[in-house]
Amino acid sequence: MQPGTGQPGTTTGTAPAPDPDTGPGPGQRAALVRLAAALDPRDFAVTLTISPGRRPRLAVTSRHAAIGDDITADHRAYYWSWAECIAPTSDPATAAQKITSVLRATPGRD
Repeated sequence: MQPGTGQPGTTTGTAPAPDPDTGPGPGQRAALVRLAAALDPRDFAVTLTISPGRRPRLAVTSRHAAIGDDITADHRAYYWSWAECIAPTSDPATAAQKITSVLRATPGRD
């Protein structure tokens, strides 16, 4: 799914890109761990990946459909792989809701 396509769960507005000056740190990892805990494990498989020199990312894959995305975080927000802001890192429940609505298997299933 690409930004600005009009697909459910996407927006066409401009959102701030992830902070490129913020290197990988424990805060990003902790934010992604909180997000993983907020996602329903019956609906999503999650894998936290931390590679040297790269921003940590949480691979989120639907258990009911062949769809997923890599979520990243900086000190202020969670981001889709295309750098669109999902929600503040202070609100992993809202981020989990948005991810669920975009990656759900069937319409109306939240």
